[in-house]
Amino acid sequence: MRMTPRMTTHLHQFNSFNCSYYEPPDFQRYINTDVLRDQISLFHSNCHGLSANWDSFHEPICNLSCPTFSFDVIGISGIYQCKNVIRLRLTEYHDIISQHREDGPRDGVGLFIKDNLIYKIRDDISVFIPHTFESVFIEKTNTHGTNVVICVIY
Repeated sequence: MRMTPRMTTHLHQFNSFNCSYYEPPDFQRYINTDVLRDQISLFHSNCHGLSANWDSFHEPICNLSCPTFSFDVIGISGIYQCKNVIRLRLTEYHDIISQHREDGPRDGVGLFIKDNLIYKIRDDISVFIPHTFESVFIEKTNTHGTNVVICVIY
């Protein structure tokens, strides 16, 4: 598909997020400021098996959190099916919302959402086509302003 000037302008209207890359020490300094107070914070990890790699996933989440900050939503791809879902719990987060393949144990997607956030699962726009397009969508309710749709796609 060729991008026309009108399409490019239209796309730029929705590109209002400023995403930055930080090394862990820089990130710790950044979150100890008031900059993030009114912003939503997102984190994503491709775990290649969340249950098997729980410690490798959990440790950075803990290291990047502090008493005044933790991520609002954590997206995960490559969850794989897990029989021990009880192990896959994060303190101060709702139980994981996830979708898995029925034809095998690999891949799948999920979201951890902080306990203090109000949200609804958006099954009406979630698409799960194994091996092609795997997603989970939620809509975060905002008391002031517009609600925000958040997803993880693999």
